[in-house]
Amino acid sequence: MTKSVLIIDDNDDFRETCRYLLADVGIDLWDAACPKDAYPILSGERFDLIVCDLNMPFAGGKEANDFTSGYEVGMRTIKELAHVYPDTPIVALSATPSSDLKRLAKYLDPIPAFPKPTNPDDLLDLFETLAMLNSPSQIQ
Repeated sequence: MTKSVLIIDDNDDFRETCRYLLADVGIDLWDAACPKDAYPILSGERFDLIVCDLNMPFAGGKEANDFTSGYEVGMRTIKELAHVYPDTPIVALSATPSSDLKRLAKYLDPIPAFPKPTNPDDLLDLFETLAMLNSPSQIQ
């Protein structure tokens, strides 16, 4: 049975790299650049894994403040997804420094947070790790 993964990440290159790597191991990848783009996909599909970046742009552009992106977007999205899809494994990724990631991971608990891999081999290793964490719905 083919496994499916949804990646929500504003980095086009990261999503494209994931697409090629996961296709090579027989996994269907769906992707969205922001939460606003992800929700229509989620309404029509079931996923074996959802991977969400922590630092993403606000869905509607600038909010009342001057920030155009932030951790609160990813954190809120991940918490909402975990609530709406309690049977779907969800993980957070971020290119943030490890000290910040550890701090943010405390707020996401029990959802795991991982540093964003910087090369394809590390990315494939991460997906193998996620498959082990998310048994019995393993990604193979």
